[in-house]
Amino acid sequence: MPFRAIVLPLLAFSLASCAIKPKGPSYSEVTLEAKPNQALVVMYRTLAKPYSYDVDVVVDEQRVEILRDNTFVAFDVAAGKHVIRSDWSVFSGQHDSQIELEVTAGEIYYLAVDADTVMSGYSVIPGVTGYVEYDHISTTTLIDPVKAITEIKKCCVKYGISIIDPKSMKKVD
Repeated sequence: MPFRAIVLPLLAFSLASCAIKPKGPSYSEVTLEAKPNQALVVMYRTLAKPYSYDVDVVVDEQRVEILRDNTFVAFDVAAGKHVIRSDWSVFSGQHDSQIELEVTAGEIYYLAVDADTVMSGYSVIPGVTGYVEYDHISTTTLIDPVKAITEIKKCCVKYGISIIDPKSMKKVD
């Protein structure tokens, strides 16, 4: 009885969380412009496994946003070189990914976060019927603006737009 009381609600919650569509304005409903003294980075995530886990967006070791499936976020950064990382929860089994990006003030940069879990092999252990091995693949990639905007318009809604102080890289409320 305790097994059912614990496992069944957790299973139902897990399945329901995969079906929840994010809410927010579409790309066409949002005006995104880079400020003259900063660059604007737009990160988006189409369906990327594992679906129910959010990705922390980290810029130069400072967490600036959360990215959910089928959403995009935008944030300002100072001109220059930045390390932008997609941090997955340890429970997702997914590996983090990062990109070093040199940005110019007044420009907009589009980054896609993608991830997958693929079967990499099947092993047989003596006395055990076998087990499946999985590889977790995660990427954060600079995307051509035309391609990125097309993909964002098809899939994504705005989850949040942060305002980051370009000197301190801290979120401004």
